[in-house]
Amino acid sequence: MTDQTPLTDQQLDEIDARAKAATPGPWCTDSWEIYQGTEYEAGAEWIGETCRGRVEGLAQDRADAAFVAAARTDVPQLVAEVRRLRARVAELERPAVEKRRNEIRQSFVVLAAQCEQDRDYEGAFNVECQLREREEQWKAEDAANQPTARSAEPDTLPAWLYQRFMAAGDGWENLDADQRAYWEHQASAVRRAVARNGFKTAEDTAARPAPSA
Repeated sequence: MTDQTPLTDQQLDEIDARAKAATPGPWCTDSWEIYQGTEYEAGAEWIGETCRGRVEGLAQDRADAAFVAAARTDVPQLVAEVRRLRARVAELERPAVEKRRNEIRQSFVVLAAQCEQDRDYEGAFNVECQLREREEQWKAEDAANQPTARSAEPDTLPAWLYQRFMAAGDGWENLDADQRAYWEHQASAVRRAVARNGFKTAEDTAARPAPSA
C-alpha cells in the first residue's frame, strides 16, 4: 500500500541528492541491461542489469530495466514539479495567510493602545515585544516554506524606500550592512503602520500621556 504521508522538504532534498549523485543521464536499455546514453551504442558506459537468469522472467527483467533507466530523468523532473507545485500552492494561499497575520497584528496594536491609554506603559512594551516575536516566527515560517530549489525572493521594500527618499544616494547595492539595516528597520515600521491602518501623526504623539516620573 502506498504511503499517503506528504514528503517533507528534507525527504525531497534527499531524493534530489541521490539523483544528483548517480551517473549522469540519460540512461537507456538494451534488453535487461542499462547503459548511459539515449540509446545503446558500442562502448557505452554500463550502469547495471536486471537479469535474474530465468527464461520465464525475461519480460519482467526488461520492464524493470526500462523503469530504472527512465527513472534517471523521471526522478529529477518529478522533484522539480513537486517544488513548482508547492511554490504555486504557497503563492495562492499567501493572501489568506497575510490577511490573518494582519488581523493578529491589528489585535496587538489595539491591545498596546489600550495599555497606553491606561498608562500601563510596561504592558504596552510587553505587547510590542510579543508582536516582534510573532513577526520573527512568521519570518522563520516563510523561510522554511521557501522551495529549496530556488532562493527566497528578496525583500524589495527597504531598497525601494532608500531609492524613494535618497534619490541622490550611491545606490542600494553600495550600502554597507549598517546602512541596509537602517532601511530594513524603516521597512518594518512601514509594515506595522500598514497593519494598524495608518501612520501616527504629530497630533497622536502630542496626545499621548507622558510616563509618570
